[in-house]
Amino acid sequence: MMSLLLLFALPGKIYAAEEFYSHAESPCTLSESWKFGEALEPEFVQSFEVGLKNKLSPVQSFSEAIAYRKMGGSDEARSFAEYWISKSLHRAGLTHIAQFGWTVIAAREVNPRTEGIQRASLECLLVVRDKNPTIEIPQQIFDRLKDYPPSPTRSRTAGVWARQIIASPSSNQNLEEVMKLITPNSEEFQLVSGMSELAKKSYSQATIKLKAFLANKKLPEHLDRFKESASILLSRAYYTTGKYQDAVHELKKISRSSNELAQSLTELAWAHLKAENYTDAVGTGISLQSAGMKRTFSPEGLMVMSMALNELCQYPDAIKAISLYKKQYEKAFKWLEKNHNENLNWYQLALEFLQKKSEIPPNVVTEWIRGPGFITRQEEINLLIKEKEFAAKLQKSGAAELNDMGTQILIHIQKIRPKVISTLETLKADETLPEGLRRELNSLREEINHYERLRKGAGPWKKILANHMKRAPRIQEKLVREINDQMADKTKRMFTILDEITDNLQLIEVEIYSGASQDIVWQNAHPDYKGKAKQIDDQNQSKKTSTDWNWGKVEGGLSGQGEVWEDEVGSFKADVVNNCASKEKYMQIRAQN
Repeated sequence: MMSLLLLFALPGKIYAAEEFYSHAESPCTLSESWKFGEALEPEFVQSFEVGLKNKLSPVQSFSEAIAYRKMGGSDEARSFAEYWISKSLHRAGLTHIAQFGWTVIAAREVNPRTEGIQRASLECLLVVRDKNPTIEIPQQIFDRLKDYPPSPTRSRTAGVWARQIIASPSSNQNLEEVMKLITPNSEEFQLVSGMSELAKKSYSQATIKLKAFLANKKLPEHLDRFKESASILLSRAYYTTGKYQDAVHELKKISRSSNELAQSLTELAWAHLKAENYTDAVGTGISLQSAGMKRTFSPEGLMVMSMALNELCQYPDAIKAISLYKKQYEKAFKWLEKNHNENLNWYQLALEFLQKKSEIPPNVVTEWIRGPGFITRQEEINLLIKEKEFAAKLQKSGAAELNDMGTQILIHIQKIRPKVISTLETLKADETLPEGLRRELNSLREEINHYERLRKGAGPWKKILANHMKRAPRIQEKLVREINDQMADKTKRMFTILDEITDNLQLIEVEIYSGASQDIVWQNAHPDYKGKAKQIDDQNQSKKTSTDWNWGKVEGGLSGQGEVWEDEVGSFKADVVNNCASKEKYMQIRAQN
């Protein structure tokens, strides 16, 4: 039976018109628009659309939606009213409450009458998560996801789910089943499968998938923010398989404003070293010790500098890099050695440092707080504080709006009353009220209806806010606990890194002194070497014409290649002479003479 569905035919197939039931385009964005099903009341549809244009306050929109929900009606009407309630709360800045409402709608059993509204709720959950990554999509949504018809929304939600599984190696959820819900060969699928292959240490497959993802000229907005992360992951796949120049190429894509810059520069220094780009390895190491980078935790950069300088036979500077490491990380090492196994309130310590009430080494605290884990959780804590402020303001503004509406109604009554009395006195028995007066009375009736809805909406509004105020401290406690756990892990990792570097540098130091001793003997045997080396260096510099940005050349704040740094970094050249190569060239010149 097809009597209840509007159908139209195309060759070989029959399609149900999607417009029959309500559905949205771009929900929870500035361009949100709807096509409404026949089951929805035109009066309330009109109020919703006025609210979409921001011509109704969030409190008024909420009261209209509550009134519509209380009317009951069809499944479609009830679901739409609930979506509208959450939409009004979201507009009011009460993100957590809106998220809870959309979750209830989207996690219900999916049916054709409400699927469009449920999908809109699902998209709103994704919008909330994009802006607040720590507001997770609840598990009940993921459990319901397979019941949704295939769509970009389902694919995108499955992508979020898959990335969460990959990020939690202990998860017992079936990644392969989740991957089936992602549109095959889509950008979402390329990214997730690349991450998955890398987690499985299948580096060749990870390379293929991540390269395909990064090859997309224009990515959807929600995926565009993963480009730098994908480049870092791809560089790691290259590095592990010995493709060091390819790793360098990817790491140079990381912007200087990225929170991942310190880590990516450390990895870039290692890639240069393994690729035998020793001068660039030194330059990258210097970048990690300059400007704002000096306050980051990046000790490996100095170790790489020392190793690269040793390979260039620049022994005094190689020792200087080790000395600089000891100077910059001595306090951090001692603090971490003392505290890395303690059960401290790391979050409170970080706040005290930011308030300049603590003397914890800065490079320790910056490592705690510069990562996305801390930043996004702190932003959600800030949001909870703002929501409390919004709730108080909205209660006051709601009361003021109710008072203003009541005043306007009284003014309207006073204005229309003489007209009604006058008309009734002259109206004959078989006559009706004039059209203009009837319109005025209908307008007054609508005003009174809206006033009553706003008045009756005050109770549910207060109840919802009160319930959220009870939940908010628990949410904040959870966020602080997660921050503390993450900081504790970072603290242990930082100590382990410094402990290992300290041991390694002792071995590097022995190697440097051994090479330096041999170099002194060699130079004593060739007293004219220094003069010849200067000529060789001048010839090499004259051949260089490239002015492109290169992390290895350390142009940030410098006016050209080969310039000398004179600050806490000491006298390191940004473009270092390869003394080993110069000695080889010197011996070739001597042999020719």
